Amino acid sequence: MTVSFDVFLSHDHDDFALVDRIEKILQRIKISAYVYEKYPRYGEYIPEVIKETIKDSKYFVVFLTHEGIASQWVNQEIGIAHAFDKLIIPVKDRQLQSKGFVELREFIYYDPLSPEDMIYRLIHTLRWRLSKQQAAEKGLALDCKCGSKFDDTLPSYEEVNDAIRKEGVFVYKCPACSGEIRVSPASLEVL
Repeated sequence: MTVSFDVFLSHDHDDFALVDRIEKILQRIKISAYVYEKYPRYGEYIPEVIKETIKDSKYFVVFLTHEGIASQWVNQEIGIAHAFDKLIIPVKDRQLQSKGFVELREFIYYDPLSPEDMIYRLIHTLRWRLSKQQAAEKGLALDCKCGSKFDDTLPSYEEVNDAIRKEGVFVYKCPACSGEIRVSPASLEVL
């Protein structure tokens, strides 16, 4: 039995740090993301687990980095997503060439030295697509330095774009200690 996720994040293990960062942001805005390393199912046949999870996910994001393009697993996962008619959202290193099904899709380009623009575009794309299916404005999960965890309002697209234009940040107040929590408008990461 698989758990249903909003998005499947297909990646090579060497890209785990980037994918983990993105998964944490998605978790903060209450979009569930499958990352293989975080959901081990010991004793089960890995190809079947991957196939079922892709089938049960709403969207499929593939990280086409140098390692990702060369990975047999990533390429097989792309084929599975295509077979299940999933919307494939490719995140591609600007320096690389790719072939196959994903080459015919619009990419979110990725600069390994500055991933913030890619993160913004990916988060924005997933929020927009999921808002068509569910209440995407579920909230923003925040953790304060005092140890308190709470939810607050997720900024609208207009508020995010306005804050980016003005080079501002979002400031939230912890209900437990009244401390400020500053959040990047582009990545929705705590600063």
